[in-house]
Amino acid sequence: MFRSAPEEMKWLQPDADLGCIKAQHRIGLLYLQSARGLEDLYQAYKWLFISVALGNVSAETDLLAVNTRLDSDDIDEAYELAQSWFEEKFDESWEMDESRWSPELLRWRFAPALVH
Repeated sequence: MFRSAPEEMKWLQPDADLGCIKAQHRIGLLYLQSARGLEDLYQAYKWLFISVALGNVSAETDLLAVNTRLDSDDIDEAYELAQSWFEEKFDESWEMDESRWSPELLRWRFAPALVH
């Protein structure tokens, strides 16, 4: 159907931006599978983390695969991309309260050594 990963990502992007966890998962997986450097891995982490944060349990395995390819400083960089997405998508009255996130989700961000 698609000739390349970038073509498929471009097609999926509007749905991912609107919060579709399946599109976010697919984009993250495409970035992971076609990664040519850190920037691609950052994007893979971003989209997979967002998908997991929004409830997509099936994206956890792929997020784990990204985590094994990044060190803790790289995970911090990639997490900033995900955090920026949340800040952009929600108005200023919404505060990202990570205390409401499940322990399973928080381990992806705050305990990367546990998943290596």
